[in-house]
Amino acid sequence: MKCKNVRIGRSRFYVFNKGESMMECLGCKLANEEEIIYKVYEDDYVTCFLNHAPFYTGHTLIVPKLHVVEVDELDDCVAQAIMDASKLISKAIKLLYKPDGVTICPALTGQ
Repeated sequence: MKCKNVRIGRSRFYVFNKGESMMECLGCKLANEEEIIYKVYEDDYVTCFLNHAPFYTGHTLIVPKLHVVEVDELDDCVAQAIMDASKLISKAIKLLYKPDGVTICPALTGQ
């Protein structure tokens, strides 16, 4: 089995083997819109979309368009795009929902 479905609270995560190809990766399929998503932002390096099972209102996923398994595999342009998108989406969430704070968490998906 290449993909393991893990449930934590109300959310479901998909954990992938290191040898998995981009064609089998749910994160890549979502980032490249091969699956249905509710996109809120996109640039050349990342796609940002609402989580299908959000922890909170506005829960947004930022996923690189190129397949990576570990964060140290990101090139500098993609890493910067993730941070830029994080800042932009954080500002939008604060403006729209006026939360007490915004949490930015690393992926548990292997993406």
